[in-house]
This record gives sequence, structure tokens and C-alpha cells, in this order.
Amino acid sequence: MKTFGFTNQGGLSKYTVPTLVFTLLAVHFLLGASSAIRKSNTYDEIVHITAGFSNWTQQDHRGDPVSGALPKGLAALPLLFMDLSPPDPLSEDVFTDFLYNPANPTDQMLFRARLMIMLLSMCLGYAVFLWSRNLFGVKAGLFSLALYCFSPTMLAHARLATSDLAAALFFMLSLGALQKLLARPGLLSSVLAGLALGGLMASKLSFLIIFPVAAVLMIMHWAGKGRKRGDMAKCLPWMAFALALAISTVWALYGFRFYAAPEGGLSLAAGSSVSGIWALLIKTKFFPESFIMGLWDVFHKLSLRDGFMNGAYSITGWVLFFPFCMAVKTPEPIILIAALAAGALFLHRRDSKAFQARPLWVFVLVYMAMAMSVGVNIGHRYLLPMYPAVFILAGALIHYWGDRPRLRIAAPACLLILIAQSLWIWPHYLSFFNGISGGPGRGYERLVDSSLDWGQDLPALKEWQDQKTDDLPVYLSYFGTALPEHFGVHAEKIAPMNLDKPGIPALKPGWYCISATYLKQVYTGALGPYSRPFEAKYQEFNQLVHDLGLGKKSDPSPVQAEIISKFRRARFARLCHVLGQRRPDAVAAYSICIYKVDQSELHRALFEPMPGLPKTRMVKGAGDYTLF
Repeated sequence: MKTFGFTNQGGLSKYTVPTLVFTLLAVHFLLGASSAIRKSNTYDEIVHITAGFSNWTQQDHRGDPVSGALPKGLAALPLLFMDLSPPDPLSEDVFTDFLYNPANPTDQMLFRARLMIMLLSMCLGYAVFLWSRNLFGVKAGLFSLALYCFSPTMLAHARLATSDLAAALFFMLSLGALQKLLARPGLLSSVLAGLALGGLMASKLSFLIIFPVAAVLMIMHWAGKGRKRGDMAKCLPWMAFALALAISTVWALYGFRFYAAPEGGLSLAAGSSVSGIWALLIKTKFFPESFIMGLWDVFHKLSLRDGFMNGAYSITGWVLFFPFCMAVKTPEPIILIAALAAGALFLHRRDSKAFQARPLWVFVLVYMAMAMSVGVNIGHRYLLPMYPAVFILAGALIHYWGDRPRLRIAAPACLLILIAQSLWIWPHYLSFFNGISGGPGRGYERLVDSSLDWGQDLPALKEWQDQKTDDLPVYLSYFGTALPEHFGVHAEKIAPMNLDKPGIPALKPGWYCISATYLKQVYTGALGPYSRPFEAKYQEFNQLVHDLGLGKKSDPSPVQAEIISKFRRARFARLCHVLGQRRPDAVAAYSICIYKVDQSELHRALFEPMPGLPKTRMVKGAGDYTLF
């Protein structure tokens, strides 16, 4: 059998290897798809799907410019064959109005969009198998593929209609194509590199990391023994051709249109204030306008961002944030396998196979170094492209030490433990934390946002609500873009939800369901542990509300509405401070903390003095960052 990479069977029967590969990928697909139908849309999916549909049907590329056109377009592709009410670009919330339009089948739209990304994940899994098999043999390839297929991290994002999985796929394809181009420069290798790089550029703006990786690999390649100057001269024109083809591919995926708006005319958010390289890119129309908008957003609008890590807070990030993410979100068997594989590669570093694996470990090291240098610490998902490379390198363990008796037991044992962990955490893959960190039950103490709580668990909250036997009121503070009512969740919304509505709803004893991200005061306007500055603001707003009689006003002035909004945020921060001092009474899918609050606890949270508060905000880089 000489097709689809199954030429070397490693001593296995003719049909065994393709059967095992197909089975592993099929199980991966089934785990992802079966868990996807049990999750509400994550924070970004609603934007990706709507923007992708607008790209196809209205040639409107203004929505979500930070994410590439390729994954958005792919996710929205099956929606073109459905009878849908299209997005209204004049709507105040075009994304919600499209996905949750009563005329549109929301659940079908979301599931079909997610299935398209699952197909990409199967392609990436197959690429992992081929690369590992070509380096270390067919058994190593199967081992690497199994690690990929049962990785909670890969399963978490393989079933989401976002750009993260597409970026991971095209990072691997670009890396492999670059290696081929350096080894055998020519038309075919140059075309493959150009198409792969173009796909990466049109998938996620983190594509910039591939260039320092390429620079390191070129230096290592041309500095090697036996290299001649002519090798570089022969390769450079083909690399230039590949880069030109990549840029052409980006243009093709944006419909060969410069303007983001269908009616034409510049729509860059910065307007006339754009200068320097951005003005040059616009003037020369080097890239599509939407692509430039995305780059501009990344470099100018994400310089400060709420960050939370293991009880610490920052708006400028931490150098060790991403290593910490990998340490607590990676299953222990994968950590052990990766460490042993790294040892095997080091000890056999002069071997040809270890030498051929250098693009992978260069990519892992450079990617992590670049991630650590960025101050925006949003989530573990930004490390997703590293994992396939780690899984491929894990094949070295089988290749070099597979004949050692202890390893013959240890490697399968690790794999079995990983499979057990993956099946145990199903369908809550995004909420996975390893046992070293305390497990998913304590995940909200380690990380929040897209590392744990991305708005995906309204169905789980609905299940909890259906099982509730008392008549106590339910209050909800949900971090996400899904509509609770669509999933049958009925609760009174509290801050920071619906802050634009007048009045100050009274809080009563009952069940308080709070997303982990909001519980930790991320994106609430009150970043950081509750402190004396927060308490002073709370008392100030409380007094203003009382003196101005704002609690019952249905038509406050803009100034009064701002005071009401800030008071509701401050009250919520105080409530979370009190509740956060104890374990939740229940947790919906590890991401929504549920507290049963009686009258005494509520009174303490809203009225009683708060002794022992920190004197300062204790937020790294906060400075004069405004409260509420």
C-alpha cells in the first residue's frame, strides 16, 4: 500500500497501520463532536461565525479583523447551504442578532461550523502521524497520533469554531514546508511553502512567529558543515517566490479586494491618525485593509489587558504566564513523555534522526520565547501550535528507547493514563487541569478566561437548575456571548451583565451563579483582590446612590446612570470577595461557581465592615488604572 503515507508498516500487517490511524482519528472526531453539542458558544465563536458568513455573502470583512479570513470562512461555509436570515450590519449587536435570530436554527449553525474545524483537526492529526513516522518509524507515528487524539488541549479547541486550531495546523505545515524548501529548493517545495505560509497568515496574526523560527533554521542550515555559498544563492530566490505566493494567497482568501467594507472606502478604526508603517501599508495597498486592521489592533489595542494567574493580577502580563499555563493544563503523562523524549534526543543528538527533528524543537523554543515576551496573557490556547510539535518529538522516545523493558511498560502506561484522563474529563475539555495543579475542581484558582471559562457551560448550568429542588431565586453573572434564555437558563442577571439598564435591583438570599472569570474580577472593572481603594469607592457610590435616591429611578440622567453602573460593579466586587473566601456549593462544568447565600452572608457581603483589606490594589502594572 503506497498511498497516504502508509508505505512503511514497521513490521505490522498490510492493513493494520491505516486501520489504526483511521480508528484513532475517528475516535478523536467523535469525542470532539459529541462534546461540542453539549456546549454553548464560546466568547469568540459568535463573532467568527457571523464575520465568516458576512465575508461570504456580503463581501464585508470589517467584522473581527483580528481573526483570519480562512478559519472564519471555513466555519461559515456550511451555513451557505442553510436558509438563514443574514446579519444586519446596522444592528447594535450584529453577532448576537445573527446567531440567535429566532428565524435561524442556532444550534445547527453552531454545530455545523464546529464540524468544519474538527475536519481541520483530523488533518492536523494525520500530519502529526506522518511527520513522526517519517522521523522515527511507524510505531512512533502511531504513538504521536494517539497523544494528539486524546490530548484534552487539542480536543478542547478542535471542536470550536475559532482560529486557534487552524493556526496550529498551518504552523506545522509551514514548518514542514520550510524544512523541505531548505533541503531541496525548487518549484514544488517553494509552492508548498508559499501556500502553507499564506494559509497561516490568513488564519491568525500570530503568524509573525514563523519568521524568527525561519531565520534561526536558515542560520543553522547554512552554517552547517559542508554548506557552500551557492546553496544560499540557490535557495533565496525560491524563498522570495514562496513569500510572494503567500501574500497572493492572503489576497485570494480576502477575495482580491482591498477595502473591508462592501461599499468601499477606508474603515480602519484609527482613521486619519494612522501613521508610519500602517499608513504605508494602506497607501501601497500591500495587504487587504481588513488584514491591516487586524495587525493594527494587535499592536495597538492589546497593550494592556486584564490578566489573572494563580491568585496574582496584572494588566501588563508575566514572563512566566505561558510556562505556567503549560505546566497546569498539560496532562502529567504528556509532561513525563515530553521530558523523556527530550532526554532521548539530547543523548542521541548526533544521530541523523535527531538532527532532522531540529525544526520542531527550534519551533517549540522560539515560539515559547516569543510568547513569554508578550505582555498580553489571555489564555492557554495561544500555546496550541506547540503541542503538535511536542507530540511529534515524543516519537523519539519509541525510536531510541523502545527496546528497553521498563519503557515498554512506561510508554503504554502513560498513554493509557492519558486516555483515561481524556474520557474522564469529557465533555469539559476546556476546563482540564492536571492533578499537580489541583485538578479542574480548582482550576478557577489558577486561570480563567479562555483557559477555563469562555462562556461554554450554559447547558451545564441548565442541568444544575433542573435538579435544584428549592424555590430560592437564582442570580446569574455570566461571562460569555451566548444567551442564557436560549439554553433554558432562567435567572436574574446581576453585574456586570445588563449594566446599561436603569435601577438597582435588590439582592436577596438565594443561589448566586458566577462565571469564574467574573468571580476573579477579570473584565469587571475591578481587577485585583478586593482592597481598601475598592472599599472606599464602594462606600462613595453607596452614599451617592442613597443621597440622590437613584435606587428607584427609572429614567436617570447620563451622569446618574454612570453612578448606578459603577455602584453595581462595586457591589458585585464586594460580593465576590466574600463568596471567594469559601468553596462553592456547586460548580457547573468547573467554570460557573454556584453559591447558596443566606441572609447573614448576604448582609456581610453588602453592609458589614471589611477588616484586614490590603492597603493597595496589588495589581502588577496597574498604576492609575481606573476603578470600576
